[in-house]
Amino acid sequence: YEPVGFAGNQGIISVPDGDEVMEEYRENMDRFVDRQLVNRVEELNAQIASTRNNLRYINRLGILYARFGRLEDAAIQFRRVISQREYGPALVNLGHIAYLSGDFQGAISYYNRAIPVSSNAAAALVGLAKAEYEMENYPVVDEALAMLEEIDPEAANEISYLGTGVENDGIRASEALERNIYRWDQEEDL
Repeated sequence: YEPVGFAGNQGIISVPDGDEVMEEYRENMDRFVDRQLVNRVEELNAQIASTRNNLRYINRLGILYARFGRLEDAAIQFRRVISQREYGPALVNLGHIAYLSGDFQGAISYYNRAIPVSSNAAAALVGLAKAEYEMENYPVVDEALAMLEEIDPEAANEISYLGTGVENDGIRASEALERNIYRWDQEEDL
């Protein structure tokens, strides 16, 4: 029997350009994210308006943007908060954005500002330890871990691999750093 479906070179398949595929993917993803965000953004903006610009709701709007990868929009909201007051959660969140953007010195600055004004300094200390680790300031990492151990031993244990002289139980620090342990900070009484 003759082979079926092959008639010489008539069936050549061309692969699309990878850049074009990625661009199309990004555009579709942006449209999807926009559809997911629109109702939530409207709800939060209504809460912000009804509470006369309550910082908690503005911070939540920033968190919403951050969770959907809209870090620039998130940073605008967090800066809006801290323009009114040194608000710990917004400072921590700006630290996270700086860290994720590779601006470790900026992240350190935000985390240090958050520690004294936050009712929950654990998030700031976790971020500070990670950013200082990236800057290879290991003594500062150890100080942050010691402070974190006093207020949140569980969080300190999660990032103990950053400390000098700590047994890693087989976990390589480079692998552990890739774990997503960012907790966008949101709740604090005003």
